[in-house]
Amino acid sequence: MKTITKILAVSVLGIMTACSNQTANQNNGNAQGEPQAKEQAKSADTKAVEFPDIDIKELNKYFSDVASAHLNSFEAGKLHDTIMIDFAVLYSWINAFESFKMDDKGEYAHLSDKEVDKVCLKFFGQKPTKHQSVEEGYIKYENGEYLFPCGDGEGITFAIVDKLIAKKGATAEYAVTLYGGPDDELDNLLNRAKWNELYEEEERPEVISNIKATLTFKDGKYYVSGWQYQK
Repeated sequence: MKTITKILAVSVLGIMTACSNQTANQNNGNAQGEPQAKEQAKSADTKAVEFPDIDIKELNKYFSDVASAHLNSFEAGKLHDTIMIDFAVLYSWINAFESFKMDDKGEYAHLSDKEVDKVCLKFFGQKPTKHQSVEEGYIKYENGEYLFPCGDGEGITFAIVDKLIAKKGATAEYAVTLYGGPDDELDNLLNRAKWNELYEEEERPEVISNIKATLTFKDGKYYVSGWQYQK
């Protein structure tokens, strides 16, 4: 009986030891596997984003949209709140006039800062960190609204891409020419081959300036991340 009991005790001890070793191996495997899984997930998340090929007609219309509101010059990665605000207010005045409310005297048009945020998110992928008056008070900010002096303009500004300068990862740089032209359909203005046919000599578009434009591709969209006037 003592012998049988001893054999059973040894057997139970062996089973317990084997189970313990198996559990330890599993835990060790999990410990090694978790960092590996996290590293793989991290690698997938940080996979380099490549700037896509964009049709030249789409680019011309996009840059013309930007040029219409006379975006101020800024280096890539150095976009300030005042530049975004100034652009967004003027862009809304030209392209979304219905967003404004006129005051009783007809001197100023009022635009909600939420509308400014929308425009900034559309073109720059970010909102101003602080809403404020810009252009030395020409565009005033009061009580959550921007006050823009009413006035009319003549002609429009549009843009035509001359060439792709370079692509690097999620960014692309373009050489762009800005033109001033008659108040006409954008498709006509963007067709340089037909300018002589469509317009009298004194009405034909003229060069305003040359731009190095930088776009950044993020979350399936591209945004202006640099807009530099060239000498």
